[in-house]
Amino acid sequence: MVIMLTLAASACGKPATPPQRDSAFDAMETVQWNLPKQLREISGLALGADERLFAHDDERAVIYEIDWHHGRVSKAFALGDPPLKDDFEGIAIAGTDFYLVTSAGVLYRAAEGDDGAHLAYERVDTGTGQRCEIEGLAYDVRRALLLLGCKAPREASLRGRVSVFAWAPERRAIDERASFSVPEKQFAAAIDATHFNPSSIEVSRDGSRLYLLAGRQRALAEVDLNGGLVAVTPLPAKQHRQPEGLAIGPHGEMFIADEGGGGRATLAIYRRR
Repeated sequence: MVIMLTLAASACGKPATPPQRDSAFDAMETVQWNLPKQLREISGLALGADERLFAHDDERAVIYEIDWHHGRVSKAFALGDPPLKDDFEGIAIAGTDFYLVTSAGVLYRAAEGDDGAHLAYERVDTGTGQRCEIEGLAYDVRRALLLLGCKAPREASLRGRVSVFAWAPERRAIDERASFSVPEKQFAAAIDATHFNPSSIEVSRDGSRLYLLAGRQRALAEVDLNGGLVAVTPLPAKQHRQPEGLAIGPHGEMFIADEGGGGRATLAIYRRR
């Protein structure tokens, strides 16, 4: 069974908006691509060690490789045949392993597939879904940990806090020392909001800090590895309808993917001048 990719001319090869500057990101140039219809429900981004960008669908375990230099899809492969259906909320790449995470904190691991491939997979329940609605997944290369973001707490002790769970794949257990839960007040206050709900998480290229993207609040927070707040920056609302995915490029580029809603999903690339 082949996953068909129909790339409309208007969906790739031409920026949705020209390069520009925005006051919220005044040190960066911006290019934003419209993505194909298949990615309308784009939910997460991950950049491999070879600098290839991957994204996934929100409701099916289909992984897409995106040529981020031209705004088009290069290939797509799936976990399961037919593709698994669930509420997928994050993607990470650890060496040759691809991970997807659901809102219930369940990890699915598979190798990379060729275009149109349907792959066998491994399923692991981290148990974090009992504590939080999970949204966002990243791989910390230096510490060999998967990081899971908490969008909405289910456990009373985590309410009013920004929480990140660190999962050790080799031990198949939470690493409590690398996990953190900090008050969200300072995050929300910085953008004049009531809450700060992470929708994606990413590790800086040098591994010294984390980025938390809050889709509902259209804001990006930078924190240290213990959750200490460094900065919170609002995203330009005119470019970000529903920011869901985040990745950091080889030269500090920042990739932000937005769900399409009633239109096309978009991929914004912020580059330092």
